[in-house]
Amino acid sequence: MLNGRSFAAVLWRRRLTALLVLVVAAGATLAWLLLAPRSYTATASITATPRASLGASLGTTASLQATVAALADSRPVIADAVAEVGTERSIAVLRSETWAERVDGTAIIGIHVEDRDRNYAARAADAVAAALPRHDPTGGQLLYTGAGNAPVPASFSSPDVATSIVVAAILAVLVG
Repeated sequence: MLNGRSFAAVLWRRRLTALLVLVVAAGATLAWLLLAPRSYTATASITATPRASLGASLGTTASLQATVAALADSRPVIADAVAEVGTERSIAVLRSETWAERVDGTAIIGIHVEDRDRNYAARAADAVAAALPRHDPTGGQLLYTGAGNAPVPASFSSPDVATSIVVAAILAVLVG
């Protein structure tokens, strides 16, 4: 049976091989991180507050807001966004790149778009945020206001550098 002590002893006896495997794994990880396609995530926000006439409980309001967030990647909303932002991406592509979530404890709905072009991601997130209130599933029970345009992302969101390095280090030690 191989325990921590015997594993270290085996590694020490094969230190040159282990070092070579570690160097090759580090080089491969570095090359992958440099050559991997980058994606950028932009986030626009809207608020969906209940009208005074609604008189709904917090649970009902939260449910309505979650329903609105779930519609962010629906075909009609994305079709309106593509019409506004241009046809650089198809409706199917933009639908796969878009998701939204209700921020717990607030009336804010964050609309996220992840794309290889940081400027397009920001424009598309803003377009989806503008189109979403036009497809209100609540029948006017919620009042929508823009809470913030999507800034152009400064850094990429994928690939995740920290996770890649940790996984590569673990694999290198095991293979070594």
